[in-house]
Amino acid sequence: MQVVIIGSGNLAWVLAKSLVSVKFQIKQVYSRNLSAAEALIKEVGGEAVDTIKAIQKDADIYFMAVSDKAISAVAAQLDVGDKPVYHTSGTVSKEVIGCCSSAYGVFWPMKMLRKSMDSLGESNIVVDASTPIALDLITSVAAKFTNRVIQANDIKRQKMHYVATLTANFSNCLYSMGAEFCEKENIDFELFYPIIQETATAIRTASPHSLQAGPAFRGDMETLALHRSFITDNSLFLDVYNVLSDSIANIKKAHSKE
Repeated sequence: MQVVIIGSGNLAWVLAKSLVSVKFQIKQVYSRNLSAAEALIKEVGGEAVDTIKAIQKDADIYFMAVSDKAISAVAAQLDVGDKPVYHTSGTVSKEVIGCCSSAYGVFWPMKMLRKSMDSLGESNIVVDASTPIALDLITSVAAKFTNRVIQANDIKRQKMHYVATLTANFSNCLYSMGAEFCEKENIDFELFYPIIQETATAIRTASPHSLQAGPAFRGDMETLALHRSFITDNSLFLDVYNVLSDSIANIKKAHSKE
């Protein structure tokens, strides 16, 4: 099966390498930056192009792995007839690309991806499509990488993206803040890997609320004040600490009323 990859960012790289690993052929890679497309085809084969008009219309499947804000503009320039086109966004409606094909949909890997990754690896993949045939096709493609393929319409997928942002992006921001604090205070951040892993593992068998702990949960004002004293010179860290501490306390109160 011949594939056109539209895009040259992290997701495009990992998706292209993953497709090649299961015997798909990369026909073309499009990027506004030709050198970026050329760098990717050195890894996966195919032709590098830097104009939408140069994209051939005889591929079997098209993946639009561009930024969310670029999807509508790219779709408006692309016309591949009845060939299936799928974007890879967690938030953009599939209808945005309905102008470029009669068969269109979504292929969204629920995972933070980096170019250096060789494959999609262990991940959930969310799919959707405009027709049953297009849905069957993208489901079968996703099934080559994982046994956790989830069908979700636009609204459900967007809500899933919200939860992914809370649980992955926000938590990673906190890891970054913790690592920055540790560097400043000459503490080895690796010391916290076990507690981070333990928490992530524990929520597989218990509700996150039942596992909540810490000074804000206990109402330990003395410890909260001590922690704040460490970051009085960093208004950003202090704001985050206060918002999360208040949220923990308020969520505990709300649950206690249930």
